[in-house]
Amino acid sequence: MSKRKQNSLDDLVQLIALLPWWACLGLAVVAYLGLHSFATSAPPVVTGMQQMPSLMATAWAKGMATVGQYVLPGACLVAAVTSAIARGKRQDR
Repeated sequence: MSKRKQNSLDDLVQLIALLPWWACLGLAVVAYLGLHSFATSAPPVVTGMQQMPSLMATAWAKGMATVGQYVLPGACLVAAVTSAIARGKRQDR
């Protein structure tokens, strides 16, 4: 029997689901607030061409944080549901 190939988001959800469901929810809130504050912070002021690589790295990081502020908390919420279902199954046994 072949095993389906998982992507890194599936692995992340499975890893987070090992936590209790309430910890997953807390992690979702912390991840959103942290990434949102970084994504919406003011860009650095460029005074010369020497600072251009730093500006490009900051722009890339802010772009990743903009996407991550929704993807990571969403993964944490899916993990919270998975964790709650797994806990319910364990209690039924």
